[in-house]
Amino acid sequence: MVANSENQDVQVYLDQAVQLRKDGQLEAALEKIQQALAINPDFPPALNQLGATYLQQQEFEQAIAAYQKAIELNPNNPGFYNGLGDAYLKAKNPTAAVSAYQKALEINPKPPGIHKKLGDALKQEGRMKAAIAAYQKAVELNPNNPGFYNALGDAYLRAKNPTEAVSAFQKAVELNPQAPPPYKRLGDALQQSGQLEGAIAAYQKAVELKPDNPGFYNALGTASLKAQQPQQAITAFQEFVKLSSDNPGAYRNLGDAFKQNGQVEEAINAYQSAIALQPDNLSLYRLLGDTFLEQDREEEALDSYRKA
Repeated sequence: MVANSENQDVQVYLDQAVQLRKDGQLEAALEKIQQALAINPDFPPALNQLGATYLQQQEFEQAIAAYQKAIELNPNNPGFYNGLGDAYLKAKNPTAAVSAYQKALEINPKPPGIHKKLGDALKQEGRMKAAIAAYQKAVELNPNNPGFYNALGDAYLRAKNPTEAVSAFQKAVELNPQAPPPYKRLGDALQQSGQLEGAIAAYQKAVELKPDNPGFYNALGTASLKAQQPQQAITAFQEFVKLSSDNPGAYRNLGDAFKQNGQVEEAINAYQSAIALQPDNLSLYRLLGDTFLEQDREEEALDSYRKA
């Protein structure tokens, strides 16, 4: 009877801890878990909860220790290895994370999310071929998760395979057409494969869905410049400047667009704005000097080159 009563007390504490974690009350959750462990220090579910709570607090070493002890007590629970992998991945130890996720999948190969996290760890290690295989398995197990296609597309991009990346991002967009980031990544893949018009269309969609993201305007402007569409690039970079007025790169890009459009004075003003924000960037002075020299303004060009 005493043992049953103690087990009930442990479970009550753990149930309370789970709810406190959901509410973001991590310190209070830890107290409940410690109360449970005081009754039964070798109870794997309590140690698992301890690891999960430490992980939420970004106390990675303590999370790892808790998961490892849970695994010692119950080495056949895939969830414990999954938690351990999460802790290692957050601690920037992808090699150990790979081992933990692989062990989880040996015990239960069905959860697509663990295959996806295995891919993340492999990608962090720089093992793109293996990461792609892991993401493909996640997609096979759950073909309706746009996040899996996004991860697969990113891995293909990193592997310099933009054609496959385009296919993956197109599937992500198809599954979640209101999410802006996949359009941005689709644009990156199309641009990498030389399909500039398609890239521009994808970036425009990203901007339409999230018009306050400066990176989307920068991508649109860059693709427009490559496509020899300077007026469209100017419009995009002007929005980039509005949203990132302290970013010297925004002014430099705007200057490049003005220059391609034949608006030299506007380009000079933009380059000077970039220099004002980053006066130790020597390449900006050289760029400004080149622009002056192209206009036969030798004295101003020399002044810029001296500063470079």
